[in-house]
Amino acid sequence: MPIDVIIFGNVPLASWVVGEVVKSTCFNLVGVVADACEKDQYSHHGSVLPPAYHYCHEFGLPIISFEKAESIAEQQAILGISVRYNRIFKRDYFSKFTPGIVNLHGGELPRYRGSNIANYVVLNGEKRTGGTIHFISDGIDEGDVAVRRLGSLTSSETAYSVFQKTIELLKASFTELVETVESQGEVPRTPQQWFINNGEDACTYRSSGLSAAREVTESDLSNENFGRKVRAFHFPGHPPAFILLDEVRVILVPEVVL
Repeated sequence: MPIDVIIFGNVPLASWVVGEVVKSTCFNLVGVVADACEKDQYSHHGSVLPPAYHYCHEFGLPIISFEKAESIAEQQAILGISVRYNRIFKRDYFSKFTPGIVNLHGGELPRYRGSNIANYVVLNGEKRTGGTIHFISDGIDEGDVAVRRLGSLTSSETAYSVFQKTIELLKASFTELVETVESQGEVPRTPQQWFINNGEDACTYRSSGLSAAREVTESDLSNENFGRKVRAFHFPGHPPAFILLDEVRVILVPEVVL
Protein backbone atom coordinates (compact mmCIF):
# COMPACT_ATOMS: atom_id res chain seq x y z
CA MET A 1 0.00 0.00 0.00
CA PRO A 2 1.46 3.41 -0.96
CA ILE A 3 2.78 5.70 1.76
CA ASP A 4 0.92 9.01 2.02
CA VAL A 5 3.26 11.96 1.52
CA ILE A 6 3.28 15.72 2.05
CA ILE A 7 6.09 17.66 0.38
CA PHE A 8 7.50 20.94 1.74
CA GLY A 9 9.44 23.12 -0.68
CA ASN A 10 9.58 26.07 -3.03
CA VAL A 11 12.67 25.57 -5.18
CA PRO A 12 12.72 23.83 -8.59
CA LEU A 13 14.20 20.73 -6.96
CA ALA A 14 10.97 20.47 -4.96
CA SER A 15 9.05 20.48 -8.25
CA TRP A 16 11.21 17.61 -9.46
CA VAL A 17 10.55 15.65 -6.26
CA VAL A 18 6.81 16.27 -6.60
CA GLY A 19 6.95 14.83 -10.11
CA GLU A 20 8.86 11.76 -8.95
CA VAL A 21 6.38 11.14 -6.12
CA VAL A 22 3.40 11.46 -8.45
CA LYS A 23 4.74 8.87 -10.90
CA SER A 24 5.95 6.44 -8.20
CA THR A 25 4.00 3.39 -7.08
CA CYS A 26 5.14 3.55 -3.45
CA PHE A 27 4.04 7.11 -2.61
CA ASN A 28 0.67 8.86 -2.65
CA LEU A 29 0.83 12.67 -2.79
CA VAL A 30 -1.55 14.22 -0.26
CA GLY A 31 -0.41 17.82 -0.67
CA VAL A 32 2.44 20.25 -1.25
CA VAL A 33 3.35 23.07 1.12
CA ALA A 34 4.66 25.73 -1.27
CA ASP A 35 4.68 29.52 -1.04
CA ALA A 36 3.48 31.88 -3.76
CA CYS A 37 6.39 33.54 -5.57
CA GLU A 38 7.47 34.94 -8.92
CA LYS A 39 7.90 32.28 -11.58
CA ASP A 40 11.52 33.29 -12.18
CA GLN A 41 12.49 33.63 -8.52
CA TYR A 42 14.86 30.66 -8.67
CA SER A 43 16.08 31.09 -12.25
CA HIS A 44 19.66 31.24 -10.93
CA HIS A 45 19.30 27.58 -9.93
CA GLY A 46 19.68 26.72 -13.60
CA SER A 47 16.64 24.43 -13.73
CA VAL A 48 14.06 24.20 -16.51
CA LEU A 49 11.42 23.55 -13.85
CA PRO A 50 9.49 26.41 -12.20
CA PRO A 51 9.10 26.89 -8.43
CA ALA A 52 6.89 24.27 -6.77
CA TYR A 53 3.96 26.69 -6.37
CA HIS A 54 3.74 27.21 -10.13
CA TYR A 55 4.49 23.56 -10.90
CA CYS A 56 1.56 22.43 -8.77
CA HIS A 57 -0.79 24.95 -10.36
CA GLU A 58 0.30 23.86 -13.82
CA PHE A 59 -0.51 20.21 -13.14
CA GLY A 60 -3.48 20.69 -10.81
CA LEU A 61 -1.73 19.31 -7.72
CA PRO A 62 -2.98 20.21 -4.22
CA ILE A 63 -1.22 23.09 -2.46
CA ILE A 64 -1.84 23.17 1.30
CA SER A 65 -0.70 25.39 4.16
CA PHE A 66 1.95 24.55 6.74
CA GLU A 67 -0.80 24.41 9.36
CA LYS A 68 -3.02 22.15 7.24
CA ALA A 69 -0.14 19.71 6.82
CA GLU A 70 0.20 19.49 10.59
CA SER A 71 -3.53 18.91 10.97
CA ILE A 72 -3.46 16.06 8.45
CA ALA A 73 -0.48 14.47 10.20
CA GLU A 74 -2.41 14.50 13.47
CA GLN A 75 -5.14 12.41 11.89
CA GLN A 76 -3.24 9.88 9.76
CA ALA A 77 0.19 8.45 9.05
CA ILE A 78 2.08 10.87 6.80
CA LEU A 79 5.67 10.94 5.60
CA GLY A 80 6.89 14.52 5.24
CA ILE A 81 9.52 15.34 2.62
CA SER A 82 11.30 18.68 3.02
CA VAL A 83 13.15 19.95 -0.06
CA ARG A 84 15.28 22.91 1.05
CA TYR A 85 12.18 24.34 2.75
CA ASN A 86 12.73 27.68 4.47
CA ARG A 87 10.90 27.04 7.74
CA ILE A 88 12.28 25.35 10.83
CA PHE A 89 10.52 22.16 11.89
CA LYS A 90 10.29 22.09 15.68
CA ARG A 91 9.74 18.90 17.67
CA ASP A 92 6.06 19.62 18.36
CA TYR A 93 5.58 19.73 14.58
CA PHE A 94 7.75 16.99 13.08
CA SER A 95 6.88 14.51 15.85
CA LYS A 96 3.30 14.40 14.54
CA PHE A 97 4.45 12.83 11.29
CA THR A 98 4.76 9.05 10.93
CA PRO A 99 7.35 7.78 10.18
CA GLY A 100 8.63 11.38 10.32
CA ILE A 101 9.84 14.15 8.03
CA VAL A 102 12.88 13.53 5.84
CA ASN A 103 15.00 16.39 4.56
CA LEU A 104 17.02 16.66 1.35
CA HIS A 105 20.27 18.11 2.70
CA GLY A 106 22.85 19.55 0.33
CA GLY A 107 25.87 18.04 2.01
CA GLU A 108 27.58 14.90 3.20
CA LEU A 109 26.31 13.90 6.63
CA PRO A 110 27.55 13.77 9.31
CA ARG A 111 30.64 15.63 8.05
CA TYR A 112 28.80 18.67 6.71
CA ARG A 113 25.83 19.56 8.86
CA GLY A 114 24.31 23.04 8.83
CA SER A 115 24.02 25.70 6.13
CA ASN A 116 25.97 27.19 3.21
CA ILE A 117 27.67 23.85 2.69
CA ALA A 118 28.74 24.59 -0.89
CA ASN A 119 30.74 27.60 0.30
CA TYR A 120 32.48 25.67 3.05
CA VAL A 121 33.26 22.70 0.82
CA VAL A 122 35.24 24.99 -1.50
CA LEU A 123 36.87 26.90 1.35
CA ASN A 124 38.02 23.61 2.87
CA GLY A 125 39.43 22.37 -0.43
CA GLU A 126 37.33 19.21 -0.38
CA LYS A 127 37.70 16.59 -3.10
CA ARG A 128 34.14 15.32 -2.70
CA THR A 129 30.69 16.45 -1.67
CA GLY A 130 27.40 14.74 -0.98
CA GLY A 131 23.64 14.81 -1.05
CA THR A 132 21.91 13.26 1.96
CA ILE A 133 18.29 12.45 2.75
CA HIS A 134 17.90 12.29 6.53
CA PHE A 135 15.17 12.31 9.14
CA ILE A 136 14.59 15.65 10.85
CA SER A 137 15.40 15.56 14.57
CA ASP A 138 16.05 18.02 17.40
CA GLY A 139 19.68 18.62 16.42
CA ILE A 140 20.91 20.46 13.33
CA ASP A 141 20.95 17.84 10.55
CA GLU A 142 21.65 15.10 13.14
CA GLY A 143 18.79 12.75 12.29
CA ASP A 144 19.08 9.23 10.92
CA VAL A 145 20.29 8.91 7.34
CA ALA A 146 17.90 7.38 4.81
CA VAL A 147 20.09 7.67 1.71
CA ARG A 148 23.43 9.31 0.98
CA ARG A 149 25.22 9.77 -2.34
CA LEU A 150 28.78 11.11 -2.73
CA GLY A 151 30.43 12.71 -5.74
CA SER A 152 33.93 13.89 -6.62
CA LEU A 153 35.02 17.51 -7.04
CA THR A 154 37.73 19.14 -9.11
CA SER A 155 40.23 21.74 -7.95
CA SER A 156 38.41 24.50 -9.88
CA GLU A 157 34.97 24.16 -8.27
CA THR A 158 33.00 27.25 -7.28
CA ALA A 159 30.23 27.34 -4.70
CA TYR A 160 27.77 27.43 -7.59
CA SER A 161 29.23 24.40 -9.37
CA VAL A 162 29.24 22.47 -6.09
CA PHE A 163 25.60 23.46 -5.60
CA GLN A 164 24.74 22.13 -9.06
CA LYS A 165 26.53 18.84 -8.37
CA THR A 166 24.73 18.59 -5.04
CA ILE A 167 21.37 18.90 -6.81
CA GLU A 168 22.25 15.94 -9.03
CA LEU A 169 23.38 13.92 -6.01
CA LEU A 170 20.11 14.68 -4.23
CA LYS A 171 18.17 13.56 -7.29
CA ALA A 172 20.15 10.32 -7.34
CA SER A 173 19.53 9.91 -3.60
CA PHE A 174 15.79 10.41 -4.01
CA THR A 175 15.64 7.98 -6.92
CA GLU A 176 17.38 5.41 -4.72
CA LEU A 177 14.93 6.17 -1.89
CA VAL A 178 11.95 5.52 -4.17
CA GLU A 179 13.46 2.25 -5.39
CA THR A 180 14.16 1.12 -1.82
CA VAL A 181 10.67 1.94 -0.59
CA GLU A 182 9.14 0.21 -3.60
CA SER A 183 11.08 -2.97 -2.80
CA GLN A 184 11.08 -2.89 1.01
CA GLY A 185 7.90 -0.97 1.82
CA GLU A 186 9.54 1.47 4.25
CA VAL A 187 12.03 4.31 4.43
CA PRO A 188 15.50 3.04 5.48
CA ARG A 189 17.28 4.77 8.36
CA THR A 190 20.80 4.53 9.73
CA PRO A 191 21.83 6.52 12.84
CA GLN A 192 24.58 9.01 12.07
CA GLN A 193 26.52 7.54 14.96
CA TRP A 194 27.12 4.51 12.76
CA PHE A 195 29.11 6.65 10.33
CA ILE A 196 30.99 8.30 13.21
CA ASN A 197 31.83 4.91 14.72
CA ASN A 198 33.25 3.94 11.33
CA GLY A 199 35.72 6.82 11.34
CA GLU A 200 33.76 9.68 9.78
CA ASP A 201 33.89 13.17 11.25
CA ALA A 202 30.88 15.20 12.38
CA CYS A 203 30.89 18.97 12.03
CA THR A 204 28.26 21.72 11.90
CA TYR A 205 28.63 24.85 9.78
CA ARG A 206 26.73 28.12 10.07
CA SER A 207 26.18 31.03 7.70
CA SER A 208 27.48 33.46 10.34
CA GLY A 209 30.96 32.03 9.91
CA LEU A 210 31.18 33.21 6.30
CA SER A 211 31.10 36.98 6.74
CA ALA A 212 34.75 37.40 7.67
CA ALA A 213 35.91 34.79 5.15
CA ARG A 214 34.48 36.76 2.21
CA GLU A 215 37.23 39.40 2.45
CA VAL A 216 40.51 38.52 0.75
CA THR A 217 43.47 39.88 2.70
CA GLU A 218 47.02 40.66 1.61
CA SER A 219 48.24 37.48 3.26
CA ASP A 220 45.72 35.48 1.21
CA LEU A 221 47.32 36.71 -2.01
CA SER A 222 50.45 34.68 -1.39
CA ASN A 223 48.79 31.33 -0.66
CA GLU A 224 46.06 28.99 -1.87
CA ASN A 225 43.42 30.77 0.22
CA PHE A 226 43.13 33.44 -2.48
CA GLY A 227 41.74 31.13 -5.15
CA ARG A 228 39.58 29.23 -2.71
CA LYS A 229 37.95 32.36 -1.32
CA VAL A 230 37.20 33.75 -4.77
CA ARG A 231 35.67 30.45 -5.91
CA ALA A 232 33.89 29.81 -2.59
CA PHE A 233 31.82 32.96 -2.93
CA HIS A 234 30.87 32.70 -6.56
CA PHE A 235 27.12 32.06 -6.55
CA PRO A 236 24.64 34.12 -8.60
CA GLY A 237 22.48 36.33 -6.41
CA HIS A 238 24.88 36.22 -3.45
CA PRO A 239 27.70 38.58 -2.41
CA PRO A 240 31.06 37.64 -3.98
CA ALA A 241 34.51 37.76 -2.42
CA PHE A 242 36.24 41.14 -2.33
CA ILE A 243 39.48 42.87 -1.46
CA LEU A 244 39.97 46.40 -0.12
CA LEU A 245 42.44 48.44 -2.16
CA ASP A 246 43.00 51.99 -0.91
CA GLU A 247 39.68 51.72 0.95
CA VAL A 248 37.88 50.75 -2.27
CA ARG A 249 36.05 47.43 -2.28
CA VAL A 250 37.05 45.48 -5.38
CA ILE A 251 34.82 42.55 -6.33
CA LEU A 252 36.63 39.31 -7.21
CA VAL A 253 35.27 36.88 -9.79
CA PRO A 254 36.82 33.50 -10.66
CA GLU A 255 38.32 33.32 -14.13
CA VAL A 256 36.33 30.18 -14.97
CA VAL A 257 33.08 32.18 -15.19
CA LEU A 258 34.35 35.11 -17.28
